[in-house]
Amino acid sequence: MIPQALINQLISLICFIIYFTNYFSLNYIPRGYKRISANLIEISIELGLYYLIYDFVFYYLHLLLHTPNFYFIHKKHHSTFGTIGISNYYMSTLDFILEVIIPFILGPFIINCHAITFIIFLVISNLNSIIVHSGYQIPFLPQPDIHFIHHDQYNKNYSLHFPDRIHNTLDIEMRNYSKKIC
Repeated sequence: MIPQALINQLISLICFIIYFTNYFSLNYIPRGYKRISANLIEISIELGLYYLIYDFVFYYLHLLLHTPNFYFIHKKHHSTFGTIGISNYYMSTLDFILEVIIPFILGPFIINCHAITFIIFLVISNLNSIIVHSGYQIPFLPQPDIHFIHHDQYNKNYSLHFPDRIHNTLDIEMRNYSKKIC
């Protein structure tokens, strides 16, 4: 599990280095302005939009990977029940590109967000992913049981939230898969 997770981390590191290396030359100059600073309101709005874009792109790509023609790409990730944090990175490289890199990269390009927004979203979403795969219920943080339902049933809880509600694939019935902390 660890070698594949490290390969995927190396791929994400390379992608994000390329993103930041080209940030100032590619992100703002085509629109005729260069924004170096951002205020809290701008960042908050961008985070909300980024979240929605990420959630919908992730949902549709994840749903695609659960179809019979593409499941072979995603099968490795489901070989674990997701009860250890590092299992969030345990997937084939193609799966990692489709489910992690593409949803992350599309948000900044669609909304032209600030680099700070990108970094904040990167940290929050990585922590979320580790927590929901950890097997531990930590007060005031995302609950892993909802994601465990996905690993158990394969046809529920594909996204972080909104697309599952819209497409009626959200199952929030707690089944006590995880261990409570505190």
